[in-house]
Amino acid sequence: MPTMRAIALASAVLMLTGCGGEADKAAPEKAEAAAPATADAQLVALDSEVARLQALAASDKQAIPEVIAAQTAFTAARDKCGAGAEAKACLVPLYAARAHALREGSAAARADDPKSISIGPLPLKCDGIDALISVSYLNADPGVAYLAWGGDKAVTLTQEVSGSGAKYGGKDASGAYSFWTKGDEAMLTLPGATEAKCKFERAG
Repeated sequence: MPTMRAIALASAVLMLTGCGGEADKAAPEKAEAAAPATADAQLVALDSEVARLQALAASDKQAIPEVIAAQTAFTAARDKCGAGAEAKACLVPLYAARAHALREGSAAARADDPKSISIGPLPLKCDGIDALISVSYLNADPGVAYLAWGGDKAVTLTQEVSGSGAKYGGKDASGAYSFWTKGDEAMLTLPGATEAKCKFERAG
């Protein structure tokens, strides 16, 4: 069953660097995602997936209400990202966080669907890291991995070329991250830390 951390994640959408700001109080309560004004295939795919997940969650009577309601705040934050290269740096983490929160807060959003490009959240345990890490994937082009842990920490990583398995990388104000997975095994490097061996655990 989703925990209160799902609610915290939904609220944290507006706290992403460069994407802050209060929700537009005049916006409708059930604001729908709309394709960004760009021809960028990755952004179009992410926007479409978030809209699909929101629709499923909104129809799920067991979904966490706060997660569904956070769509209005998400839409306001998304619209403030603007356009161009800087906008993409704002939008990708925003979409990833929203998709993760929707999937975590609604069983309907996690249901198998051939139209889905998202997977997770999946629980990941890493050596030397006390908190369990929750991982969601968005199979766009390029792919995205969203990692959340400790209740208030999260990072969005972008898929990179890998000779074996799937590799993701990225950075934030703390430094660089590296995440490699193959089957149930994974390796994670956090800023200022050595590479940690990880393993995905069975959910539930």
